[in-house]
Amino acid sequence: KPYAGVVIIERAGTSIVIVQWAIGGGNTLGIGVRKGDALHVSWKQEQVIGLTSYTISGKNLSGTWVSLPGGGPNTEKLTWLRDLPEEKE
Repeated sequence: KPYAGVVIIERAGTSIVIVQWAIGGGNTLGIGVRKGDALHVSWKQEQVIGLTSYTISGKNLSGTWVSLPGGGPNTEKLTWLRDLPEEKE
């Protein structure tokens, strides 16, 4: 089912990121790792845990996610409202 929201991605180390989704009145918090054009994020929302893998292309992120319970795989697309910070070695 389609959904929309805001996602905040903040750097928390060399390639570690903290991700927060605000979708449909709820918040989901995750932690992830960026390597090149890939971003992998584990997350928890109430009693649901999940994993999303994104491919970064310019200002677009294409993601595939799975969850327990809930299954998957499912897809989502994100668009940066500002430039993505460059990965630091």
